[in-house]
Amino acid sequence: MERNGRMILSVVFGCLRWIIIDGGRVLILFFAVIISTTVDAQLLTLQQAIELAEKSNPAITAATEKVKKSETLEKTAFNLYQPQLQVQAPTGNFYTIGVQQNFDFPTVYSARKKLLKSDTHIAMVAEEISRADLEFLVSDLYIQWQYADAKVKFLNGQQYNFQSIAGAMARSYESGETGMMEKSFAIVKLQEVNQQLKLAQSELTIAKAAVLLYTGAPENSQCDSIGAAFLDQIPTDLPISSPVVAKAEAELEQSKRALALQRNQALPQFFLGYMNQGERNSPGENRLNAGISIPLWFWHLSAANKAARLEVDIKQKEKENAAVFLAQQYNTAVETYKNKLEAIEEYRTNNLISAAALEDAVTRMRKSGETSFTEYLLILSDIRNIRLQYIGLLKEALEQRNKIYYLNSAI
Repeated sequence: MERNGRMILSVVFGCLRWIIIDGGRVLILFFAVIISTTVDAQLLTLQQAIELAEKSNPAITAATEKVKKSETLEKTAFNLYQPQLQVQAPTGNFYTIGVQQNFDFPTVYSARKKLLKSDTHIAMVAEEISRADLEFLVSDLYIQWQYADAKVKFLNGQQYNFQSIAGAMARSYESGETGMMEKSFAIVKLQEVNQQLKLAQSELTIAKAAVLLYTGAPENSQCDSIGAAFLDQIPTDLPISSPVVAKAEAELEQSKRALALQRNQALPQFFLGYMNQGERNSPGENRLNAGISIPLWFWHLSAANKAARLEVDIKQKEKENAAVFLAQQYNTAVETYKNKLEAIEEYRTNNLISAAALEDAVTRMRKSGETSFTEYLLILSDIRNIRLQYIGLLKEALEQRNKIYYLNSAI
């Protein structure tokens, strides 16, 4: 209801302007727009936007499927070689059928199981990173939507004010009370506001379309007010884990598992077989055979082991680099956020109050003729820019907070 109330005021404001310009001929349309806006507008909160995006995002669906794929591949850890079926004539008088089965050293299977489990862990981390990335992206787009929406609403009011001033100046010029310079300057300032409003409306259209694209929310969705955002103090301690380092940690563990598997694969293989090597009536126990492979050609195994050890070293350095990158990004975001909060507090306690007092004073001085019309418009423009700067500070603070939460999200 609060959101609908704000939207009603916005529409009333715009329609009142229309009535003033057209002499009250659109009174019926005025009420129709209010009723339509009140019924159709639907508030889409940031949390709702994130939840909707997660339900329909193909990247998350793909990441979830990759986890299922990795879990399925874990069943291939005990991967036996295909048996060999042989047909031979051991004495040259008859043919007999034999079979042989090769086996890896028993520890190979357990090492392979651990490696496949580490692959699954990486897939799970990737899934969580996909969710964190999507939440960060949707949050950032939502902030852009809030920012553009706040600017459009503010500039709509400014447009109405400057239209009224320009109209008054035009009438004063026609009656001979003011000159061409004052009339032209009022038009220039109105055009300045119109241009700012046009750009803000374009930003609003782009930002809203992006959010709706990711969420699938209806076209009549409305974002929450940027002024309603809760700018809180956040933890400044460096996060233990985050999307930045979680994947590096998982890949380091995977490289260690791959090294362990490579070392075990250098161990001898075994084989068991059944083949009649004698006469047709030779005893069955004499037809069994077994053997072991000797890892005599060691140079390729040594090279493979060395490469696996180097991969572990590489992943260790990448993890350390990720931790340094996280520290730098996190500390920068925290300090920037603190600065933005301080600037916002300064605006709330001083700048905005001073701007309001200045606006009230210059308006009274203009009515009493103590200040020129040109100076009056210049001061109003400066006040407008102060309020736009405040809206921009809110956006920048929210962006930094969003980045901090992303870097601090545990995986």
